[in-house]
Amino acid sequence: MKIYLSLFLLLALHLLILNQLQFTAWPEMLSYPFFLNNGFKLYQDMAFPYQPLLVFILSAVYKVFGYSVINLQIFTWSIILLNDLLIFLIIKKILNTKLSLVTVLFYILFQSFTDGNMLWFDLATVPFILGGLITYLYLNNLKKYLWFGFFLSLAALTKQQVALAGILVLLFLVFSTKSFKIVLCYVLGAIIPALGVLVYVLANGILSDYIFWTFQVPIVWYPKFPGYAHLPSSREWLRVVLIFSPIIVALVNYKKWYQINLLLFLIFIATFLTSFPRFEYFRLQPTIAILIIITAIFISWSKRNIALFAIIALLFAVISIPKHFQQTNDKVRFYSAEDISEFQLISSKTSQQDKIYLLGLSSMDYVFSAKLTSKPWVDNYIWYMEIPGIQQKVIDGFKQEGVKYIFWKNPQPDQWFELGSYQPKQIVDYIRNDYTYLESFNNIQLWVKKD
Repeated sequence: MKIYLSLFLLLALHLLILNQLQFTAWPEMLSYPFFLNNGFKLYQDMAFPYQPLLVFILSAVYKVFGYSVINLQIFTWSIILLNDLLIFLIIKKILNTKLSLVTVLFYILFQSFTDGNMLWFDLATVPFILGGLITYLYLNNLKKYLWFGFFLSLAALTKQQVALAGILVLLFLVFSTKSFKIVLCYVLGAIIPALGVLVYVLANGILSDYIFWTFQVPIVWYPKFPGYAHLPSSREWLRVVLIFSPIIVALVNYKKWYQINLLLFLIFIATFLTSFPRFEYFRLQPTIAILIIITAIFISWSKRNIALFAIIALLFAVISIPKHFQQTNDKVRFYSAEDISEFQLISSKTSQQDKIYLLGLSSMDYVFSAKLTSKPWVDNYIWYMEIPGIQQKVIDGFKQEGVKYIFWKNPQPDQWFELGSYQPKQIVDYIRNDYTYLESFNNIQLWVKKD
């Protein structure tokens, strides 16, 4: 009973820490489900370079509870607390209960202060990856491999890069077990959810669009555009090396590694590599969850390792915590007073049935002003808009569906390709020729379609 009370207190601590940090409400976590729930097909009617599972789930959540930042925040924190619980159960099975509580405490520290207080596709993969490990550890016989494949497939259908982890695990099972039944069960488990997505894609007639946005765009087009790649700075590399230093020590002691350790290491390698080249700390969320589990095993080998990791955790805290507790006037990023005034402006200047287009404004403004745009909707990023033919498709949508108003935010003084500065030339030229400037509100221009 004391163990579970301690676990409850740790979960409460995690919530307390998250509540003190700025929450990032990525606009896409609201706009993607909003458009999906309003008749926009993924891939065909909107630029969407991810797998669909998270958006399917969010669209259902918002249908029931409504569109709000609070609901997004509750959903995000629920995922994070579920990850705490799954890590506890994994370490409890591998090692012992006391160490599982210590592991959760370390996870709370590293998860919270690596930009963990937000929902993005990376965080959403974590419960599925951990769920696969739970089934592998707690189930017997061939069921463990069937469910392992099933959960890793769900993770990959949340963000396609996780498929690398699934492939590495498959190769490991092929060469380590040499059992056709085991490999077959794992593959069947992975195929089941993938078939669900395939049925959705085929039923909606969007197979070519699905392939284009989820495979061709990330692999072929992203590397072509300036501003997309973002490697860690020297200071960021220092934190990354500090966070992952236990792995180096664990590798030295490779003779102590058993099957579960090797599986964990393969998943760690896959999730770590796919955090680049567009590096942000929040993309490390799957890697950190696996790292903490590996670290717990590493700590169990020697009491000296406990002291070593405690020093690492202390250094990480000294470097990271002050930055996250810097004063900010906005409790929620992308939902400041200025952001709220934008969708209030849009609502006041348009009627309910008017279709609009936002150039340079947050896509969250569509949601909270309850306004739709033409199909296809493509957010104002260079790595979407500069793909040949995309701007013309947007313009064709303006013509066919009668976009009446353009809300155009003045570009920021920065390099032409940066977020907030980029202006898609064909669309800009079309707006200037076919729309009339009405008025300005601070840094937002309102244009109306010419009669």
